[in-house]
Amino acid sequence: MDFWLAVVIIVVVGSVMETVRQYLKKSERGSAAAEKKYHELQEIIKKQDERLSNLETVILDLSSEKKYRDL
Repeated sequence: MDFWLAVVIIVVVGSVMETVRQYLKKSERGSAAAEKKYHELQEIIKKQDERLSNLETVILDLSSEKKYRDL
């Protein structure tokens, strides 16, 4: 093997490894951010569900009061 061929192979392998390392690091950060956003959206949905439940209760109470108001 020629000296310059060995140098080129070492440089190419090093560059590829660095690129793969950066890609994996970036994908880890992306998945962590997506996981955080997923949990935030779950909390928002839970709050909206509670609000909807409260509104249903109020509407049912008002409709039952209206039924008895006419008596």
